[in-house]
Amino acid sequence: QCARCDHCETLSFWQGLDEVINRYVDQFTLQDLLNECKEQEEAAGQADTAL
Repeated sequence: QCARCDHCETLSFWQGLDEVINRYVDQFTLQDLLNECKEQEEAAGQADTAL
């Protein structure tokens, strides 16, 4: 925590941004990310063989 947070005029902005980021990140699991990566790799492989 910043020593100047009691007098920070932008603190509410940063707190709000932190909340938005956390809500977004909380929507995903590591498995979700791995699945997406695998799907992209498979799609790229199919595109390579289509040529």
